[in-house]
Amino acid sequence: MLKNIRLPINWKVLTAIVVLLSVVAFCFWWSGRTKSVNAVAQDVSDISAEIHRKYAHKNSYWGLNNASLEDTKVLRHRNNQMVNRFNKPVLIGQGENGDTIMPGEKTFDIVFINLSNMECIRAATSIFESPEITGLMQITIVGKESQIFEWGSEQYNLPISQAAAKEFCTDNSKIIWTFE
Repeated sequence: MLKNIRLPINWKVLTAIVVLLSVVAFCFWWSGRTKSVNAVAQDVSDISAEIHRKYAHKNSYWGLNNASLEDTKVLRHRNNQMVNRFNKPVLIGQGENGDTIMPGEKTFDIVFINLSNMECIRAATSIFESPEITGLMQITIVGKESQIFEWGSEQYNLPISQAAAKEFCTDNSKIIWTFE
């Protein structure tokens, strides 16, 4: 007798529950994505702050390279190499290869290398809370081709949009943050 009992399905309520669960799932996904994007920016800001602290009493960044920052706790290390949150190498110095900075140079670069297409997009679109405090001057994506993004640029302006990052990022890309 109990086998024949059927409960009526209220399709409006069921649809509302599915929509609500979808919105909640999207909010959790978006929150995690934003935290990871901001975490990349925070890592780069922390490295920059450590460099500024170390070189505050000097006239330039002369001698800055990876070896000069080996003692810092700001960077993660794996296999005697500095790595970022993607576990990819980080280069500190001048240019995309992290060359040692020569006398008189007033800028330095933090370079993430060997990034996948998605890692490149995430890193390039990082949101810096106070770029004016960190001294961020420009971000360069080295992927399909090399493109510099600067504050106030007419065509390639900072912050970098998702569309612009997708246009230039590829597998095995580099992101170069240039600071003064």
